[in-house]
Amino acid sequence: GVYVRYQAFDVWAARAYLQSAICLEKAHKPAEALRTLDEMLARKERAELPEGAEARKMRERLGKVK
Repeated sequence: GVYVRYQAFDVWAARAYLQSAICLEKAHKPAEALRTLDEMLARKERAELPEGAEARKMRERLGKVK
């Protein structure tokens, strides 16, 4: 998928992960969104990008939703 194709391009991969998580949240699939964010943040190069900071905020917010 998109993540594999762009893994050498961390900025683009981070953006793809983040947008995927946003779509999953809007589709009322918070658990899938959290898994997507966790996968994104697992790679240090992506986690350190501005998108990583946004992903952490989103992850914190989604983690509070039950």
